[in-house]
Amino acid sequence: MDRSKISERVLCYHCGDPCEKEHVQFEQHDFCCHGCKSVYELLRSCDLDGYYEYAENPGIKTLKAPSSEKFSFLDEETIQRKILSFKSEKLAKVTLRLPAMHCASCIWLIENFRKLVPGVIESRVNFVKREAAFTYEPDIVNLRRLVEQLAAIGYEPVLNLAST
Repeated sequence: MDRSKISERVLCYHCGDPCEKEHVQFEQHDFCCHGCKSVYELLRSCDLDGYYEYAENPGIKTLKAPSSEKFSFLDEETIQRKILSFKSEKLAKVTLRLPAMHCASCIWLIENFRKLVPGVIESRVNFVKREAAFTYEPDIVNLRRLVEQLAAIGYEPVLNLAST
């Protein structure tokens, strides 16, 4: 193996994947794509930069906003009654299975979800079960929006309606 041909690889500050020649640079950090840069900017704008202190390159690479109709079924009251553990006019609670959680950074981000989504009061992670319990104000954020926001940052919940 000719070591003279090995060059230093630049890794994405968010996800750790190799950055290609024309990668994105922002605030003295390298990103492999605009998606990773966008999540970094979102976390910074919500004063959540501490996310990066828990692990080197903790982010998830495949960030895609869900289609606008993917979670539309969550607007139905009958579905919500099956999923929510509690709902009143001022408060709702739900526990969601989030299989993409894999490290301390994931736990930290989910437990600070209230800073990302107005109306979320609290979120508690059970890492062993890969679940998070959310308490939120339904007049500010609804179940569909909560799930869409989780999916948009890489934590799409598993919603098994057959078992409800």
